[in-house]
Amino acid sequence: MEDLNDLYFFTEVAQRGGFSAAARALNIPKSRLSRRIADLEQRLGARLMQRSTRKLHLTPIGEDFLLRCRAMVVEAQAAQELIERGVAEPRGRLRVSCPIALAQGALARALPDFQRQFPKVQIELEATNRRIDLIAEGFDVAIRARPPSLQDTGLVSKALGISRLHLLAAPALIEQYGEPHTLDDLPRFPSLGTVALDGHHRWRLISPSGEAVSVDHHPRLIADELTVLIESAIAGLGLVQLPELLSREATARGELRRVLTDWDAPYDLIHAAYAPKRQTIPAVQEFLRFLGEALSPQLPQLDTEG
Repeated sequence: MEDLNDLYFFTEVAQRGGFSAAARALNIPKSRLSRRIADLEQRLGARLMQRSTRKLHLTPIGEDFLLRCRAMVVEAQAAQELIERGVAEPRGRLRVSCPIALAQGALARALPDFQRQFPKVQIELEATNRRIDLIAEGFDVAIRARPPSLQDTGLVSKALGISRLHLLAAPALIEQYGEPHTLDDLPRFPSLGTVALDGHHRWRLISPSGEAVSVDHHPRLIADELTVLIESAIAGLGLVQLPELLSREATARGELRRVLTDWDAPYDLIHAAYAPKRQTIPAVQEFLRFLGEALSPQLPQLDTEG
């Protein structure tokens, strides 16, 4: 059986994209780390990484090996944390994934309080809008914003709030193209959009009668960074559908305003997802409790009355 430390070292080098970054994170000399990986490859009889002066690339077998190593490292950490659960104070590394807009806003404001309360917990936050594989990539908690119908099989979900999606335009754009009154008015407007995995861009809207409708559009600008979209919308480049959490300041300043206000806004459910076996780890327990106490009050809640 291979030394788990070498598997851990390999995982850190692969995930951090190079020996220098991994050596800094692990606080060990780069030369030692490189030697350990070279010894690992020699024992396995396979090249796991292709090294160059600029970038490190995993070989195909290295990609497959990384998936197994991640799982083994997570299990090894879980075994260690099982012993540490009797310790009163949460500690250890906590890997968290969060959408960029939420990380830059509500979570950024709340996180310092958590770290002051639990100084022995090291948080590794990845702010990303991509869909991560929580278990395969070794994350403890993934904060997500998704339509309520999208659920992750095998994961536990803790609801934190909602984020409504509004169709917005700059006043100058409305002055140029006129006020839209029906869905038929929308095609005359240029549009902006987020990256669509299937290549089809749609706005989600709810009619005055409660019917869910999807409206196809062809954006002139596509970006996975919502800050780019909101600044482009403020500049009058096109209609855009954005989360209320991100756009509320621009609408309050009059830089953007809602269109088709008689149509209701759909919403994404903001929730924290985690594997069931992780919820008994003290650091995860406390982080989930903290999210409920500190993050939920900053987020709109779904009105379930009536």
